[in-house]
Amino acid sequence: MGMVTVAPRLTCSSGRRHAGCGADDRSARPGTPVIAGSGDTFPTIVGCGAVGPGDAMISFGATGLLTLTTRPLAVAAAGPHFGAETDGGAIVWVANVLTCGRSLMWFQDEFGAAVVGAGLAPALAPDFATLDRIAAAIPAGSEGLVALPHLMSRRTPTPDPHTRGVLFGLTPGHTAAHIYRALLESFGYAVRQGYDSIRPRVRRIVATAGGAASPLWRQIMADILGAPIEHHPQASGSLGIAFLAAYASGQVSGFDAIRDAWLAGPELSIPNPSTRRTCDDLYRLYCHLDSSLSTAFAMLPAAVDADEEMISGSLPSK
Repeated sequence: MGMVTVAPRLTCSSGRRHAGCGADDRSARPGTPVIAGSGDTFPTIVGCGAVGPGDAMISFGATGLLTLTTRPLAVAAAGPHFGAETDGGAIVWVANVLTCGRSLMWFQDEFGAAVVGAGLAPALAPDFATLDRIAAAIPAGSEGLVALPHLMSRRTPTPDPHTRGVLFGLTPGHTAAHIYRALLESFGYAVRQGYDSIRPRVRRIVATAGGAASPLWRQIMADILGAPIEHHPQASGSLGIAFLAAYASGQVSGFDAIRDAWLAGPELSIPNPSTRRTCDDLYRLYCHLDSSLSTAFAMLPAAVDADEEMISGSLPSK
């Protein structure tokens, strides 16, 4: 994140006019700091305090992410933020799940009322706190129900545009609450596919974004990864942006300040030893499903197209 000043014509630090900021705009006061912005992921990482080497961030957002900070962020504050150390980066991408929170929103819209009882109008579907409370009564592993969360294809560990969501092991004994918990667990399994490769390098894990407010989801993640999960309720991308503005304008001297001073003591989720075997066994099953269904997924578009053509061919011509 860089900074230029207005004095009196808006210029970059190199002295050239900054075309992106209106080179001849004299409305800003001389000396006003102009700070280059960033995409949303970097402020999110900063805003949850994952700023030191070995800090992993798990974002429980609409899209789910796992990143690892590999170097002090000061060395890459002006960019590039992401990439190998040899390329100047300080953060590496580890896992990316396109439908993390979005899969839960889909479930809430379509099946939420079934969790708490029939007859509820869609507008009265339960909130996520209610869904969590009911899903917490389901044992770890959702009694053998495993979900693949790829409702919008898969980005990691290997990209596959044909991959789709799956419920495996469904029986008459499963309920809507089992499906909801299986979706929560599927994000943990998907993150672990990347996490195992960086496990020796991880010093701490910090959970952030909207879904991280769920104690149940954080506990599920801790159980599947077999590692403690920290969570700062006040963390946010907005906080990260505020800190980066303070850092770029010289009001704070180092990134450690957001972890040590701006954020209070974290909530901590500790892995439950009693669930370890179940989580490990179902994680292996998840990985097997994720890889072995590739051929079937690749066949699906052609099958759907053929079905649509058959239906279209049976319609009377106008």
